[in-house]
Amino acid sequence: MPALRVLIADDERPARKFLANLLAALPDVDLVGEASNGKEAVELIEQLRPDMALLDLQMPELGGLDAARLVSAGATPAIAFVTAFDEF
Repeated sequence: MPALRVLIADDERPARKFLANLLAALPDVDLVGEASNGKEAVELIEQLRPDMALLDLQMPELGGLDAARLVSAGATPAIAFVTAFDEF
């Protein structure tokens, strides 16, 4: 069975590092890319075609929800939204 290909998008570098470390501990997961904003996330998802994207809800210019809406239908991976804010 092939490894799950995951992309992380978060504007906070420590948060990306934390998620990357969690994923590194999983044997069947490959981190294929990291984005620091929503626009970059959309571009990387379209280019890399990951199986899953972990998107921060609040990022400058383009948040995770908006980024998810902009990915073309054929390139949309499974998406999990991540945030450090309690109200979400």
